Amino acid sequence: MKNTINVILITFALFLSLLTSCTEKGCTDPYAANFDFNAEKDDGTCIRPTLTLDFQQKLGEEDFAIGQEYLFGKDSSSITFTLFQFYLSGFMIRDIDGLGYGLDDVYLLVKSERPQNNVGSIRAGRARTLHFNLGIDPATNSVDSLTFALWPPNHPLGLQTPSMYGPSGYIFFKIEGTIDFDKDGIPDQDFIYHVGTNDMLRSITLIPNKNIVALDETFLINVDMAKILEGINFTSSAHWSTDLTSNPSLSKKLADNFSNAFSM
Repeated sequence: MKNTINVILITFALFLSLLTSCTEKGCTDPYAANFDFNAEKDDGTCIRPTLTLDFQQKLGEEDFAIGQEYLFGKDSSSITFTLFQFYLSGFMIRDIDGLGYGLDDVYLLVKSERPQNNVGSIRAGRARTLHFNLGIDPATNSVDSLTFALWPPNHPLGLQTPSMYGPSGYIFFKIEGTIDFDKDGIPDQDFIYHVGTNDMLRSITLIPNKNIVALDETFLINVDMAKILEGINFTSSAHWSTDLTSNPSLSKKLADNFSNAFSM
């Protein structure tokens, strides 16, 4: 009798072992780039795609570059840019059915000399729309100077050179340059646009409509400086400068223009 029970137990153990060995292993995460439809047991190999946003900077039909001289506006003012950088936050991706997910704690400080910015892991599948804010969300923008100082130096929200933080919070974008009215090669006037405060936050929606399948995905996003500066009259002193709250009408115009300067 004892031998019979042992045989039964051994047979049952062998059956379980055979059953387990027949279970196909692989990635069972449907949002991973290497998702295996046939896998019944996860083997720990799942890898979600990573997304890079590559900002293609233009001024109308021309490539945008710091230090390059451009003829711009109705009066064809000669302008040269010396600084261009901006904050983006509040990223969300929606699929073809409108279901979305946020990219938590992603803040980008996009600089003209560093157009490619990694936003981290995303889900594989169809990315119908991409949403983000031009600027910093109000909760983060309202931190005091002591909290601001806690950010590590290499974090986009940390201390920057030149500074992107002031008495009213973060500066959402900076555009600086010079104007040469008589086109003699000698700058006649600076223009300085520092735009921030919660009222200047703008929401952006783009339509990549792309099927995410690769481990490394890149979205090319156009940023047109000509659209940002649309309606700016460089011969008018009222359009030479805004520093957060110093020229609210100009700040609003630039923020509104900037929200329409992105495209894919």
